[in-house]
Amino acid sequence: MSLPTLDIATLHRMRTALRQAGDPELTLEQDGVRLRMVPAEVTDQAPAPPRELVLAKGIGLLRLAPPLGTDPLAPVGSNITPGQTVAQLQVGAALLPVIAETSGRVTEVLAENGALVGYDTPLFAL
Repeated sequence: MSLPTLDIATLHRMRTALRQAGDPELTLEQDGVRLRMVPAEVTDQAPAPPRELVLAKGIGLLRLAPPLGTDPLAPVGSNITPGQTVAQLQVGAALLPVIAETSGRVTEVLAENGALVGYDTPLFAL
């Protein structure tokens, strides 16, 4: 059994002809070999906008709530502003603030409370 030979130029001409004819697909069959051309899937959804991120500016254990509190400093749904403390990094006995550099609404917490984080680890999505 010999297989039919199709070069890229022929396939492009076939695709163009299909589009012009308005046909959604084409199937060629010869000697038990089938070639099916279908249009690529197209979605109506626009790509998601890029997210703003709050990044760790040091190394330490992430603390989402103050030492004596249980409520997170920046829970999902809260609005934050530049200069606001949104979490803390524990380095030994010291607690260093994680300061927001931009404003926005917290849409996702990206790191777990108590996780060891490093420089530029994403902590929050806005």
